[in-house]
Amino acid sequence: MDPKKIIKKYIMPGVFMRVGAVVFSLLLAVTLVMGITALNAEVPDPVDFYPSETPTGVPAYIDVVGVSDWLYQYDEAVYYSVEDAYGYLYTVRLNDRQFEAVTTVNGPVLILAGAGSGKTTVLVNRILNLVKFGNGYNSDYIPNYSDDDFKAGLDYLNGVTDFVPNGIFGDREVKPWQILAITFTNKAAGELKERIAAKLGDDALDIWAGTFHSVCGKILRRNADFLGYTSNFTVYDTDDQRRLIKLIMKENNIDEKFLPYKYALSAISNAKDSLITPEEFAATNANDFRLRQLAQVYKLYQDNLKKANAMDFDDMIVNTVRLLRDNDDIREYYANKFRYVCVDEYQDTNYAQYVLVGLLASGRNNLCVVGDDDQSIYRFRGATIENILSFEHRYAESSIIRLEQNYRSTQTILDVANEVISNNR
Repeated sequence: MDPKKIIKKYIMPGVFMRVGAVVFSLLLAVTLVMGITALNAEVPDPVDFYPSETPTGVPAYIDVVGVSDWLYQYDEAVYYSVEDAYGYLYTVRLNDRQFEAVTTVNGPVLILAGAGSGKTTVLVNRILNLVKFGNGYNSDYIPNYSDDDFKAGLDYLNGVTDFVPNGIFGDREVKPWQILAITFTNKAAGELKERIAAKLGDDALDIWAGTFHSVCGKILRRNADFLGYTSNFTVYDTDDQRRLIKLIMKENNIDEKFLPYKYALSAISNAKDSLITPEEFAATNANDFRLRQLAQVYKLYQDNLKKANAMDFDDMIVNTVRLLRDNDDIREYYANKFRYVCVDEYQDTNYAQYVLVGLLASGRNNLCVVGDDDQSIYRFRGATIENILSFEHRYAESSIIRLEQNYRSTQTILDVANEVISNNR
């Protein structure tokens, strides 16, 4: 056989196989050495990634640097600080004071927030935080995580998803129906519900979020019989009130020029805002003829409302206070039901609303109120700024948080406004 053919057919393939084997062995050896070097490499101290002031008690789902084993199982090159995770709650960036207001969930909290300071953002994220993570930020509880939990945490932190299932990465999470959020207008309540629903979905439907009157309406419809009403009681509007007052004055020969019906309605409303009954009003005004007539009208007005199975809007607050004060079982039910109570525009509350809030939050005292101590737009309706000024005296263990960064106005406008309101003191 031709020697060239023998070399080509029998010898060269063996040479190539041996050379290939040597090259493969060298590559494998280099890979192993690099792998061992990487495994033995010093991993940066996780503490270096903490913010300058390390919070006490950080939940495992965000404490990637403090409780980081699970993260390293997936990506040991990624580190997150507490602010990275909580500061981007549902992709919303919070400043330091907003962050504090969102995560201070235990006990009474007073948030002093002027216009444009992001108070609605704080309220929304505070409620989201309660439902998703509960007391997580302030807790040292570390649950046992499954692989699915680890993956969900990574996806959330890496921005793959903005949804984290309830009950995985928190501590003592709050059920939606255990949260009561009270606002002053239907518009504000609607915005609050809409923004919460955008993040919580159907869970948001179970949160008690509404105006004082809508919240009281729910409570009264369920318990009206304790007050001598039926559950289908009627709520009188301004026109209904005017007609009834005029009828009472006509039937009792009270001169409208001497006692204008508008004055009578206003005085009766103010009395109710202060939780003054017709009998108490009569007793304290016995020496004034016009006020004695007003007391008579007040008494007849309330009697006629009761006979018609009706309340006016002031009655809804007053009767809810009566219901809770006079019925221990009902008060305890709602006080225990609402683990967390939030009230917006607290500076605009009157005395009756102030008392109502205290009764509803009496179970755990987890009351968060938001207001501006330099602003009150409902003083003509009996709102008293003292409710917000005396908050820390009534609730001795309260936390006071000021939202001072304004996102709505320029510094020039803010300087002028602050100069004007400085005269409020």
